[in-house]
Amino acid sequence: MTSTTEKYGSSECSTNEFKFEMFEKKLQTNCDKIQQLSPGASNIINTDVNGNMWHVALENIFLCITPKQYLTAKILSDIVEIMLNAHDHENSEYTIAHLINRCEQTLAFHFRMHPPCFNHENILNVYQEFLMGEKNKTEKQYSNRHEYECKKGIIKFCFNRLDYEVSSESKDGPLINKDEVTPQELKGTRIKHFENEHLILYELLERSDRIKRLMAVLSSIIELLQFNLLIFKSR
Repeated sequence: MTSTTEKYGSSECSTNEFKFEMFEKKLQTNCDKIQQLSPGASNIINTDVNGNMWHVALENIFLCITPKQYLTAKILSDIVEIMLNAHDHENSEYTIAHLINRCEQTLAFHFRMHPPCFNHENILNVYQEFLMGEKNKTEKQYSNRHEYECKKGIIKFCFNRLDYEVSSESKDGPLINKDEVTPQELKGTRIKHFENEHLILYELLERSDRIKRLMAVLSSIIELLQFNLLIFKSR
């Protein structure tokens, strides 16, 4: 004959299992409702980034992060590109420090709103492509970024680049002398266009600034990896 304790214990166990199953179904339903940013919105942001309208791009990106919408790997990579390459713009009222800080806030906001989740494979794929995918496939004529394995992802690239920057081999000044490579016949806005097309602005920075930019990127990436570790530990 079943004891009262065994009877109620079994009932409680069944109830807990039922609640857990309902929680999993609810979690999966919520994940199914989450969508990636639309191609149309992505194109608008891409236009702002390519036009060096960094603050406008970052504000639009931030507004696009909602509980039901997450960013593409390309846009996450664009944020990193802004952190590395943003420079003073004569028509901008925003400082470089402000832009980099806004990039950090935007990445952190996205990572917390949409952490790596095994119930949503698409989000996992986005972060995998962001971290491990080829970084900025556009080749620049005077850039040496390929020497730092940029095709193996942002993590590999940043650590390789940082390793070089803190070594005795790195230069305190810019890595590229833009006056030597810029055609003398170019004037005004054509010079800026040439720089955008053929140079990596990060390589025109002073060594101390290059190291600060890399550390800012790595700090944001480490936050994402910490989320990933927590997910693995909880499985």
